[in-house]
Amino acid sequence: MGEEWKTLVEKKRAEAAKTIPQGWWLSPSILESVNADADISVVDVPGKCGILTPKELEITETYDAVDLTAKMAAKELSAVEVTEAFCKRAAIAHQVVSINSVTGESRR
Repeated sequence: MGEEWKTLVEKKRAEAAKTIPQGWWLSPSILESVNADADISVVDVPGKCGILTPKELEITETYDAVDLTAKMAAKELSAVEVTEAFCKRAAIAHQVVSINSVTGESRR
């Protein structure tokens, strides 16, 4: 199979990347600072990248499923707000773990 699997991996990563909305892309400076000699911890990326609003950070870091359900039932949060917050966070996580391709190059 040789190098064929690397090509397949890159193709799948490119397809996945197309599904992330433009406004949810990590900046090159964030991507460059998350590496083996990390200037920034991967755990800190969501709070430092500027993609998540303070409210979205609160939603994704403060509440568990029971709390979120109660807040949505009380109309303190909408299902759209909660879903978008977690989708953004997932997009950020996906980019962080996909920074280096199989060849070690940036995926962007």
